Amino acid sequence: MKFFCDFETTGLPKEGNTDFLVQPGICQIGAVVVDDKWKIIKRLNTLVNPEISEQRWEAGAIKVHGISPDKVQDAPTFFAIFQELAAMAQGCDAWGGYNTKFDKDILWFQLLRYGFERSFPWPRLDYDVMKFAKDRMAMEGKRGKKNPKLVEDRFDAIVSNDVSANYTNRQAAINAAPGNGTIRFRISINPGLYEGQFI
Repeated sequence: MKFFCDFETTGLPKEGNTDFLVQPGICQIGAVVVDDKWKIIKRLNTLVNPEISEQRWEAGAIKVHGISPDKVQDAPTFFAIFQELAAMAQGCDAWGGYNTKFDKDILWFQLLRYGFERSFPWPRLDYDVMKFAKDRMAMEGKRGKKNPKLVEDRFDAIVSNDVSANYTNRQAAINAAPGNGTIRFRISINPGLYEGQFI
């Protein structure tokens, strides 16, 4: 099984700062688990109350995902959602997503904040769509061309159910194949379009 996850956050991680109290919070979680045939077997889509002051929300983050403090004030906290998220990752051999380092770093700070750092079952493999796109472009001699920005919104749309209005304004990167519940991805690179699977 593979665990695909995407977090929307209150801001960007503070590089070089290991104090979880100054790091951004998670304001939305979208996750799916797929079986070995890439069929979606579990889903989680929820806004999250990050339990931080409005002053710590970065305007740039709100502009990107459209989630503001007032939209999450009645949402469950990460503490309340953690068990469900951990249960989804349990038994998965891979973590997939767009820029997985970002999401893993954000999750790590949340685990530290709530005392769950020893309780999350981290999948051992990493399928980073952003890295895959860059590697693919390099193989095809497209290095230095326009960033493929595998645009994470279609990935978000699968795992997050279009929480942000911005998602509809971006190009497709990962697409749920209609009707059969499987996951494929597409890499949008002008002028070509590449399709495949992660493995």
